[in-house]
Amino acid sequence: KYSPSVRCVPAARPREPAHWHVRAPDHHPPTHGALNGMRERASVAASTRIAALPILLGPILGPVLAGLVLAHASWPWLFFINGPVGAAGVAMAVLLLPRDAAASYKRPFDFAGFALISPGLVALVYGLQSASRAAGPACLLAGVVFLAGFVLYALRKGNAALIDVRMFAVRTFSVAAVAQFFANAIMYGRQLAVPMLLPVRVQRAKNA
Repeated sequence: KYSPSVRCVPAARPREPAHWHVRAPDHHPPTHGALNGMRERASVAASTRIAALPILLGPILGPVLAGLVLAHASWPWLFFINGPVGAAGVAMAVLLLPRDAAASYKRPFDFAGFALISPGLVALVYGLQSASRAAGPACLLAGVVFLAGFVLYALRKGNAALIDVRMFAVRTFSVAAVAQFFANAIMYGRQLAVPMLLPVRVQRAKNA
């Protein structure tokens, strides 16, 4: 809004999430009581710090690299680059991460629940995005019907369902889930909007 040009947006982006580093895991010094057993939790803390790196570096480097790509190529190249990078990440996870311990209890995959919730979420999101179009309300209604069907199905299946919706009956869990939803919307909503809208703005500026 206050940028004099489109190029200033990716240039100023690295300064914006700088305050996130103060919220990185294990930033606050532990209390005296928490020092007990810290050696046993050292590996967990190290894993948490490693997992936090993409969260801290992604919003800083992503828009900057996207701006560099768009300066020399069209916006589809963003997807051409992200595809191999994502495939390399999956391959590294398969090769480097340790295998999970064998579960003492294995339950079958809930194909019926998957068939209800997956198209329901897709139709709901597409309906919200296309609410002003002719197909938007119909997709939105279909998404609501599929999700409502999944909720009724999951209540009957109980623990065997893809998602045990009975957990939301626990007040602590439901309140925490709602608070986390709005916290993620506030923190990450703009990060999703900038990569979606910035390429369009840059492409229009190049075509002008």
